[in-house]
Amino acid sequence: MKSEHNEELLKFTYNYQKSELEYRRNREHQIFSWTASILLAIIAALFFKSPSTEILFKTQNIAWRLLFSIVVIGLTIYSIGWQHYHNTKAASHKKLIISIIDKLKLFDGNSPILSSKWRSWGTEYVGFRGQHKYPSKMSATAFLGIVGLLAIWIDFILKMN
Repeated sequence: MKSEHNEELLKFTYNYQKSELEYRRNREHQIFSWTASILLAIIAALFFKSPSTEILFKTQNIAWRLLFSIVVIGLTIYSIGWQHYHNTKAASHKKLIISIIDKLKLFDGNSPILSSKWRSWGTEYVGFRGQHKYPSKMSATAFLGIVGLLAIWIDFILKMN
């Protein structure tokens, strides 16, 4: 009786952890989508100069460039931090899912469905450097932030030379 109750509790916890993991993945994607949209709009506005952006940047006014740079840097850092938070939470959900799989003895380790590294699921790329080392939404956000800064300063730098 008690083992059946424990098994049901583990199954419930497993399903809950899966739904939490899905929530974290969706949230990370939403954060990336919002940030990418904003940064791409800024980049497009700066590369395809309109009369209003021409007026702002025509006079070599560094104050406007600094203001836009602070906005781009702030948005990029905030988004990367938020994504890192959700990635870290997702990793803890993955670890719990693996421990539940072990306790329920769902896989014997020789499953053709899973790779040989399935037990390390949730421990890879958890560190901040690891998440930027490989292609990810966080590294794409950092790249868009860098391109945004280049878009702000490129014509200023070219006009100086």
